[in-house]
Order: sequence, then C-alpha cells, then structure tokens
Amino acid sequence: MARPACLSDGAQRLTAALLFIAALAIGLCGIASLPPDEHEILVLRSAHEMHARGDWVVPYFNDEPRLKKPPLSYWLTGLTAWAAGAEGKVEAWHGRLPSLLAGLAMLGMVLWAGRRFHGPRAALFAGATFTASVGFFNFTHDGRPDFLYAALCTAGWLAGAVGLVEARGSRRAPVLWMWGVFGLATLAKGPHVPAMLAVGMVLYCWLRRGEGGPRPAALRPLTGLALMALIALPWWLALHARIDPAAVKSSQLAGKLLRPSVSHLLNGYYLYRPLQLLLPWVPLAPLSWLALRGVRGPARDFTLFLALCAGAVALALSFGSQQRFFYMLPVLPALCLLTGIGLAELEARWPGRALALVTAQALAILAAVAWLAWRGDELLPLLLLLAVAGAACAWLGRRPAERLPALLLFGVVLVTAAFARHADDKTLWSIARFQRHALAAEVATRVPPDRLLLSYGLTPVIYIQVTGRAIPEVWSLEALETMMRARGASRAAVLTLTKRRGDLARRFTVRPLSLMPAGANDRAGLFDVTLEGGGKS
Repeated sequence: MARPACLSDGAQRLTAALLFIAALAIGLCGIASLPPDEHEILVLRSAHEMHARGDWVVPYFNDEPRLKKPPLSYWLTGLTAWAAGAEGKVEAWHGRLPSLLAGLAMLGMVLWAGRRFHGPRAALFAGATFTASVGFFNFTHDGRPDFLYAALCTAGWLAGAVGLVEARGSRRAPVLWMWGVFGLATLAKGPHVPAMLAVGMVLYCWLRRGEGGPRPAALRPLTGLALMALIALPWWLALHARIDPAAVKSSQLAGKLLRPSVSHLLNGYYLYRPLQLLLPWVPLAPLSWLALRGVRGPARDFTLFLALCAGAVALALSFGSQQRFFYMLPVLPALCLLTGIGLAELEARWPGRALALVTAQALAILAAVAWLAWRGDELLPLLLLLAVAGAACAWLGRRPAERLPALLLFGVVLVTAAFARHADDKTLWSIARFQRHALAAEVATRVPPDRLLLSYGLTPVIYIQVTGRAIPEVWSLEALETMMRARGASRAAVLTLTKRRGDLARRFTVRPLSLMPAGANDRAGLFDVTLEGGGKS
C-alpha cells in the first residue's frame, strides 16, 4: 500500500503553528464580551462568594452552599481573577480562560498522540477537526468545568494508552500519571468519567490478552485509587468538617445524579447526539471511521483502545438519569483522533476518494460560511477571506501529497473566520441569553441597593451576576408575601415570568417596570409589587 509522502519537518511545524493560531483566534474572540449564561455564572459567582467569605473549601452561591460540583474550576477562576488584579470582581473571561487553556492543551495532546501512534498526517487531520469544531468553539467560551474536566480526562486516557498500548503494561509511570490526573479530574467534576474510561481500558486488556497484550493488573487499581484519594479526599474531608454531613449526603456531590436508570438505555442518544460536537466535520468523520478497519500495526491497537474508551463512556452515560451531549467532551479528542487516523488510512488506500471526500467537506463549509456572510450582508469580507485563504492553501498544496492537507486547512481557515466573527453575537448563540442580560441590566439600573429585590418562580442566576447582589427565590405567592413582611417591606421589586403577572395581580398591586420583548422565550419582567390592596395590574 503506497502511502502519501510525509510532510516535511518545516511543513509539519507550520501546520501545527497554524492550528494553534486558529485555536487562539477562536478562543480569544468574544472571551470577554460574550454575555455569560446561567451555568457559567454558577462558577463565576461561586468563585466571587468564596473570595468574599475567605473560604475556598465550601462553594457558595446566592449566600447558600452550592453542593453540586467539586471546587477546582472555582479555584482556577478565582486564581485567574486574582492574577488579573480583579480584587474579587470575577468577570466572564476569568472563568473562560481555564477552559481556553484546557482546549489548547487538548489540541497539543491530539497532535502529540496522532503523531506518536500513527504519523504526522493523522496528527494534522485530527488536530484540524478538533480545532475547528463546534465543541472547541462552544466550550472555550464556557466558564463551567466541562472543558477542564475533558482535558484532565484526556491526559488520563492518553497516559493509559502509553502504558497499555505502547508499553504493554511494562511501565509503571504512565499508569500512575493516569491515576494522578484522574484525581484532579475528580476535583473538577467527579470520578464518574474516569471510572468509565477505566472500564474501557479493562476491556482493552481483556480483548488483547491472547496477543501479548497487558493484563488488567497493569492498571494497578489499588495504587491508582489510593493516589486519586490522596489528591481528592482532603477537600472532601474538609467539606464534611464545615457542612452538615446529611446535607452533603443528599446532594449532587454525593452522586445523586449517578444512580443508574434504564429508561434511556436503548434510545441511542449517546451514539448520535454528541456528533454535534464535531460539526462542521460530521460528514467527514463517520466516513473516515469506516476506513479504520484497514489500520494495521501499532496504530491498530491504539484505535481499538480509543474506540473502547469512547464506547465505554457512551454506554455508561446511557444508564444515567440525564442526557447531555456535552458529557461526551472527555472523549471528543478520541473521536477526532479516530477521524484523523481513518482519513490518513483512507488517503493511503484510495487517495482519489479521500481527496474527493475532503473537497466535498470543504465545499460544504464554504457554503455554510457563505450563507452566514450573505445573511449578515458581508459578502465583500467573504471574498477577501476566500482570496487570502485560497492563496495560502494553494501555496501549502503545491505538491500533490500536500493537496489534501491544504484543503483541510482551507476549511479550518473558513471555520475559524466564521467563529471569530460571530463569537459574541446572536448568530451562533441563543438570543435568550442576550435578552436576559438586557433585562438584568435594567434591573441593576432601576432597583437601588436598599430596595428589596425578589425572584418569584424564576431562577435568578443571571440577575445575581449582573446586579452583584443576592436575590432570594420564592416559588409561591404565600412565600412572597411572607418574605416581604419578614423584611418589613410593603413594596418590592419582583422578577418573574410575564405569564405569572396575573397571579401577582390577584394578591398584590402590580406595576411593570421592564419587560423582555414580546415573543421572547420564557419572557420575563421586573415588576413593582405592593402589599396593600392586592389591586389590579
């Protein structure tokens, strides 16, 4: 089987540098200006409240313990804010920078693993699909712990690949490294995905047992679990010393969401929905995976390892009570590596077909980017972009062996430009995020600090962040009235959905202060509520 000529060392360094430049462009654009969503604010505000209390053991949100996620993302967000001299004012980019750094680390790991286990072409192909993916774009602009968790899990399963696939269980250090970063991952979000990955590795050892493969004992589970406990247990014990153990036991931290269920087992959600993380490469990726059947040599063991790890996570998540496509983020680099290796094999066996597939993928990306440009009346910038990207890729693809990588990089350039251009506007993000922030800005302006501000039947996460104050939540009219009387307030500013306005009017005198635009999803508003009379709105 005649393989395409390898890229020169200079071309390899250049393409790797281009991918990191693209990753930085994607991640940095909008990192400070995109309004944070509710999940990010839970991290940002928790870091702020932990700083204000001087307590970095117990996470707090809205003046109450937040016993849902371990603290590593809060710590890193607070550290970023401190390094930036924010003096406790935690901003969106403070939470997103750890996610961006995690994304860059994963790109480095993808390039390293592709080259080590298959070759430079597979590394380039995998790195391109990872960098210019919706998963990378979305979660480098997300301050929650998911991309940090994904990076730590990726470092863990790659260390496991070195220990089990490459060294066949004969080296201890990579396996201990795996357990160490799994311990950090536990502090980021929990031990569930590391446990799933460990099951995948046990399956790999079992399947390779008759071909000189490692035994499951090569995973050193007792030593590994002790190392994980050494890293994660001190915080857990410190938390128990500060909080009622019964409250911790009934919380999400104790695995409340990890109770197995078979209600979603057969719907195949984790076999198709996580593919959206690979957009716009979804046409390319599954077709490239078909070529993995032809992989031979050491790369065959690595592809089996990747498939088993990704499959174990998908199967285990199918037993969960929740379905969230981004729970598969820890194996997104594995899916990209499988894509890169498969495409490299396809190119080696049928170069014409591989070139046609990548050409079709590049044209699909071009059509999507052209549609965005037409929609935004930006055709001239698109033409300039095409001229520059086309000239650069024509220069990179001067030799026949470099045409396919050049076409792939052409797609990366187009995707990078689209992501960077629309990083902080309503084109690629839900408009509801912007509407909620607009209302929150009105709340910050209209409600003075000495006036009682309450939330009725509405989770006030965004409003807490924007106003910088705690907002008590009530979920019934009786609780609302009781709260007002307990605070000695005959009037209060109340955040609620506009559809609840009639309920308020039956018990209070209600006057609207600010409303979201008509037709907004979950349309909410700010109302002036008076106890006396319970008159009409």
